[in-house]
Amino acid sequence: MKSSTGRWVSGCDFFDRERELQMLESRVRDGNHVLLTGQRRMGKTSLAQELGRRLELEGWSFLFADLEGATCPEDVIADIAEAVHPIRPIASRFAATMGRWIGENVEEISASEFRVKIRAGLSGGWQRWGKELIGSCAEHDRPVLLVVDELPIFLMRMLRDEGGSPAS
Repeated sequence: MKSSTGRWVSGCDFFDRERELQMLESRVRDGNHVLLTGQRRMGKTSLAQELGRRLELEGWSFLFADLEGATCPEDVIADIAEAVHPIRPIASRFAATMGRWIGENVEEISASEFRVKIRAGLSGGWQRWGKELIGSCAEHDRPVLLVVDELPIFLMRMLRDEGGSPAS
């Protein structure tokens, strides 16, 4: 086992969490939305990543969106769209719903520019695009596990901005 800080643990470094993993997996398989809360560095992300890895082996689509850098709702939707991008059927369906905007504004999308291009198209309509994106995941031909990591960091940033103090 190696010491790890700042990232989740996997493989032989992930151990002694079977009870929690089984409970989480049971809830996810039952179709529940699950919120993992706890202090930082307790292994929430590692649990979610390990569950995603295991479910992928069974044919699930595993999507992971990290919101730590998100500063507004458009960033959140762009982060989720970026997570969906490698799953072609979902990404294609989402792109089709953005049809006219993409046709007028995007000539080419590279992996490094994907988030920026999507973010630019969300201004003023992030709720609609978020609904379409989540709907595309729900209608995917395989079960989808969408993990949205660091949501509390984003929410605290939004609450500070609402209160008039600068975001950190």
